Amino acid sequence: MHDEGLDPNAWLVRPAHSPALARVVQRLLQHADTLYARGDAGMACLPRRCRPGIRLARHLYAGIGDEVARRGHDAVSSRAVVPVAAKGRALKQALVASLDPPSSALAVAPPLPQTAY
Repeated sequence: MHDEGLDPNAWLVRPAHSPALARVVQRLLQHADTLYARGDAGMACLPRRCRPGIRLARHLYAGIGDEVARRGHDAVSSRAVVPVAAKGRALKQALVASLDPPSSALAVAPPLPQTAY
């Protein structure tokens, strides 16, 4: 927010959408998309029983981000939701993707330092 000339404390007192905030949200969504892609590779390494739920959450949160982007990166004026039909598609996609074997993408995109242990 500081990079865009916004004072976070002042914004919290009076939250409002603005072109500067839209640029912040756009950057955050782009970063989230990068992290979603990295996570997709690792999800196949999780225990099979937990994969669908985690994949579904990933797709639903990405869907919320897509809706915010469609609204001009306005995450303040109204609540962004994923339509029921899109939730159904996300569930189907999560279930199918959960059958994938572990990905070789992990070798290309090793864990970030923040997540490595």
